[in-house]
Amino acid sequence: CALYLVVNLLFALLLDMLLCKTKSKMEKIPYAVLWVLGGTVLDQVIKLLIHKFNVKANIVGKYLAVKERKNMHQMAMLNFFDVTLDVKWILLIKVLLTLLMIAGYLHYKKKNLEGAFGFLCGAIAGFATILDTVCWGYTLDYVYFYGIVSYDLKDFIANIACGYVIKAGLEQDLKNILGDGKRKNYRKIKKKKNTELC
Repeated sequence: CALYLVVNLLFALLLDMLLCKTKSKMEKIPYAVLWVLGGTVLDQVIKLLIHKFNVKANIVGKYLAVKERKNMHQMAMLNFFDVTLDVKWILLIKVLLTLLMIAGYLHYKKKNLEGAFGFLCGAIAGFATILDTVCWGYTLDYVYFYGIVSYDLKDFIANIACGYVIKAGLEQDLKNILGDGKRKNYRKIKKKKNTELC
């Protein structure tokens, strides 16, 4: 479990470094489209290589390995509850979630760049998972955490998306709370001054 968290943290730090260098471009839609295309294509290229050459490698003993694993449930939530759905319903859910990610990006791109980046990562994961269903009929995972979960690139990106979106939401809540506090204090000071004048 600790190894799983460390790997996810390292991947998050890597994306955070990329974000720092590209923050100013994040609100530009053509740039965002390139991000989505690049991430989606990279995810599929890795899968093709793993599948074609039947790559198997232990990175940290049996606890972290690279090997092909077919995820027939295709979605983490379905995996967790061990639910099997027809492919058309899975595809519909994936399309709706991807559209939600795009809407989130469009909403945040002028307000909060980290929130926009989170939803953009969500869109990458969304398009990649749609391609999984269309091209493979399942999700081809290849990073295996022993006894926990198997992952692919889009899963790491989806984790980062959740982190950034939650962070952006908390920051917005904090701003609203502090903003209300400042307004209340201002009203109290103004009222006190008016009383003193009287």
